Amino acid sequence: MLIDWFTVGAQVLNFLILVWLLKHFLYKPILNAIDAREKRIASELADADAKKSEAKRSAMTFKTRTKCSINSAALYLARWRTRRRSSASAFSARRTKMRITYALRKRSHCEMTKNGFRVQSRT
Repeated sequence: MLIDWFTVGAQVLNFLILVWLLKHFLYKPILNAIDAREKRIASELADADAKKSEAKRSAMTFKTRTKCSINSAALYLARWRTRRRSSASAFSARRTKMRITYALRKRSHCEMTKNGFRVQSRT
């Protein structure tokens, strides 16, 4: 069997040219597209995390305001009941006074929370 070295050399040269062409015109653009996509996905994930933390802050603010509104309504109702039951027994008046005191404490807690002070709740 006789080997034609010119054909072997031409095939090696053609293969190297093919590898260079594929690397230059196919491989680099694909890698650039993949890198751009990874950057876009990372920025979208960071944006989603920021929006998630903002939503949590908004939910906490809403819960605090709702608690304060409920406590204010409870305080108003307790005061109204106290005025209405002025002739009630001493036990009932004492219990109503305790409710008002509790509502006032909760209200001051909500006001401190609104003003930016952090107070741990007792419940």
